[in-house]
Amino acid sequence: MPAPLVLVLGATGFVGRHLIPCLVAAGYRVRLASRRPIAASTLPANCEAVHCELLASPVELRPAFADVDLVYYLAHAVGDTNDYPRVEAKAARHTVEAAEQAGVRRLVYLGGVRPWGQPSQHLQSRLDTGLILRSGRLETIELRASMIIGAGSASFRFLHDITRRVPWLLLPRWMSHRSAPIAIEDAVYALLLCASCPSTNPGIFALAGPELLSHRALLERLAAYYGKKVWQASSLTLAPEVLGWALGALTLVPSALVRELVAGLAHDLSPAGLDFFSELGLAPTRDLESALLDAITDLNEPSNPGPALRHRLSALGRRLAVPT
Repeated sequence: MPAPLVLVLGATGFVGRHLIPCLVAAGYRVRLASRRPIAASTLPANCEAVHCELLASPVELRPAFADVDLVYYLAHAVGDTNDYPRVEAKAARHTVEAAEQAGVRRLVYLGGVRPWGQPSQHLQSRLDTGLILRSGRLETIELRASMIIGAGSASFRFLHDITRRVPWLLLPRWMSHRSAPIAIEDAVYALLLCASCPSTNPGIFALAGPELLSHRALLERLAAYYGKKVWQASSLTLAPEVLGWALGALTLVPSALVRELVAGLAHDLSPAGLDFFSELGLAPTRDLESALLDAITDLNEPSNPGPALRHRLSALGRRLAVPT
């Protein structure tokens, strides 16, 4: 029997670029789907590329989903348009319909955490997308992460840039809210585990890193690498929306995306519910300090992922190879 065929939606994005070599090393056949053309010369062995516009009709999506066993949903539209919640909802509905018609066995979605308060527009759209994807007949696993630490992560790049470029940071009091950042390596680890975990496991899981800390503490960790200091003003009540506009000029991340990311910090992002790794009797493999150092190092490497991370991802794939 041939190895299962895996469809990766959003294959050219940050997480997709890291997941694909891991899937290949594990022995899966991989179909890379993207709105942007993918050059055949860049495809690894056992990979094929297909143009996939999720806003097209489910009938037009049939070639992308044909013969697929497992779908990874890594697509998003935040920052692409002001109307991205509607766009993301439509893309999710089309995905469910196309996947059901094609007989897909399982869908894995990497979404965002539910904050301990009113979600920002960005986080609400992530939650709504998960609800739509779970509404069909597919076995659906939704992993909810706060921040993924890696050189290509928009949220990490935003924090890194402002820490590097601003001589000192005066933080508003809501920066005391917490999250559990996770290394890109462990996010890929969890996604790969989703391919083979028992059919009794579909549901919603928190994808949390090994450490729960405040946004301020995370900035302090980053600032320490560059000899910078941060201060928190307990009386400073600057709204996240205002701060997002102010910080947009200090980073290479698009300003519209920065504003969405900062708005998401208004409430605590501590993970809630079942923890994915704990449910499988496992734990993240990278501590926060190592993940930050990896990401900072890879920002200065000409390749992405960097050579060391690429080697570890391949080794991870071989360790979780598909049964033959």
